[in-house]
Amino acid sequence: MTLGLSLTPLRSFLHECKKQHEASIRNTTIFYDRAEMSTSWGVPRERPGRPLSTIDLDEKLKTALVADITEYLHPHRAKWYSDRGIPYSRGYLFHGQPGVGKTSMAKGLASYFHLPLFSTSLSRNMNEHTLDTLFRQLPKRCIILLEDIDSAGIQREEMKEANAEQPNPWTQALGRAGISLSCLLNVIDGPNSGEGRVLIMTTNTPESLDRALIRPGRIDMQVFFGPVSRKVTASIFKRMYMIETPANGVTVNEQTTELDEQAEAFSSHIPELKFTPAEVQTFLTMNRTPEQAIAAAKDWADNLLVSKEKGLNVITGETDTPGHVSFDGSETDGPETDDSNTDVSDNEETHKNEDSEPDMRALLSSAFQPSMLEQRVPPPAPSSTCSDETMVDEEW
Repeated sequence: MTLGLSLTPLRSFLHECKKQHEASIRNTTIFYDRAEMSTSWGVPRERPGRPLSTIDLDEKLKTALVADITEYLHPHRAKWYSDRGIPYSRGYLFHGQPGVGKTSMAKGLASYFHLPLFSTSLSRNMNEHTLDTLFRQLPKRCIILLEDIDSAGIQREEMKEANAEQPNPWTQALGRAGISLSCLLNVIDGPNSGEGRVLIMTTNTPESLDRALIRPGRIDMQVFFGPVSRKVTASIFKRMYMIETPANGVTVNEQTTELDEQAEAFSSHIPELKFTPAEVQTFLTMNRTPEQAIAAAKDWADNLLVSKEKGLNVITGETDTPGHVSFDGSETDGPETDDSNTDVSDNEETHKNEDSEPDMRALLSSAFQPSMLEQRVPPPAPSSTCSDETMVDEEW
């Protein structure tokens, strides 16, 4: 039995298979990461795609980045590179403080260009053989993400000399990972490096990197992810409280206008270029309605700004804001009411505390009655060592 000499049915079948496959992965991104202490990439994982519209970056910078990668991935671009003797590769350095969206942008680009994302970190468990093996396993078209490239301890020569005079235990531990600068440069653009890939490196401290690592040719574009402006703050607000599109696909204009006004009101309480997108988004997540977020925005922003100026990691201030856990372990619903607007006077508060103190003293006294103490088993004598049996008893 034969299907004939025409290849049209087979081509149509393959074309339909390709269409079905592209449709199935259109809104998903395939992620690969390195398993701990392994020399190969882990099992691929499918995740919902991250739209670029949800990445809180300056629109002009975002447009320029997408346009550059689009031109690089054009089918005819490889020949253009080859004719001019230029290695067909593209590298990007995303730098900025934590929480500004560096990794999120890499995920968004992988979703936008329908490319698999291979992510790893040059940690202490990485050595030169493992790094070289991982890069050899990469496909021709993909995005490779090297997160926190500065964590490998690969620094500029003058910084190495300074650290030699004042050694840092953490830097020394990272330096023993076994990855040299020459090995990293070789896997990026050496003779055996692949072409057609998009390399993205992220760092919190770009000044600590060696110039050879980020020179033009290896890093073609440096993208700074900084604190959010009021314009970006308003866009985050509208994204968090966006109006769900009805089934008929028609959105009420009045609701859209109200959301725009609320976004402007919220952003007016946020200082310019002081907070990261993650900080603003986390605060909005703790408030279910736009009205709650606007009401608590000023106190939250003031307290967070004071904490940043003092170099503290914990939000301080007399006003408890959403997401801030008070001393009793309970999470507050919003800002406390101002003392001037309360009906309870200071004397009433004092009497309230005095009334609660006898109850506490009675509770403590009843807990340590002599009759109860006599029934208790005396604790064992303290010793300088702790055996396994003692540790088990204490856990139980």
